[in-house]
Amino acid sequence: MVQGNAFQLCILFGTPVYLTGSYFLLLLFLSWRQLAAGRMQEAFLFAFAVTASLMVHEFGHVFAAKRNGFQSRVVFVGLGAVTIPNGESKGWSGVLLSVAGPAAGFLLALIMFYGFGPANQMPFLDYVLGNTYANDGTLWPYLQLVFVKIGVFWSIFNLMPILPMDGGHALRDFLCTFMRSHKATAIASRVSVGVSVPLAIWLFQVGFVFGALLVGFMAWQNFESLSQNR
Repeated sequence: MVQGNAFQLCILFGTPVYLTGSYFLLLLFLSWRQLAAGRMQEAFLFAFAVTASLMVHEFGHVFAAKRNGFQSRVVFVGLGAVTIPNGESKGWSGVLLSVAGPAAGFLLALIMFYGFGPANQMPFLDYVLGNTYANDGTLWPYLQLVFVKIGVFWSIFNLMPILPMDGGHALRDFLCTFMRSHKATAIASRVSVGVSVPLAIWLFQVGFVFGALLVGFMAWQNFESLSQNR
């Protein structure tokens, strides 16, 4: 089944999951180091871990939306993945829906660290911040490390108060609990610009080019939104 330019990949827990061609370009971009070095198995495992982690993240949103009475669809796109409910959650319900995705990502990281093998022989923080793992002659320790790092860093990244990321939506929905929606959106957009500009510069300086481009694009989007609503 095709919806627009997205192909239906599967139906999971009653939720249709769609895949666009641009998502494959994202996977190629993210795994270029492994591909350039000829480490094809690592490139495949990295792409698998990214896709599985995004699926877990998005279904955190899906289950939260179901709790609010809405059905959703998940679409994998060139910037990651997005959950699209058939209704809008506002106020605290919206805050909980926004943080459900990163919470699911953190939970996945903890399960992968404590539940599957020797990773938990070192402190969790040291494991996340380092690149060492117990080499048992298989590719599993590498896959485990990638899952944990994605679960932690992608979740933290998504909780930044930048629209349209989860943290930005959570901030806007929190503000909506005591002010009008348009004012809450304007404040959230200003915060988004203020946070995203220095964050994009820092990400570029540390070599995370994809993250810098993504955050820079969101900064531009929020600036444009503020300019149009003056």
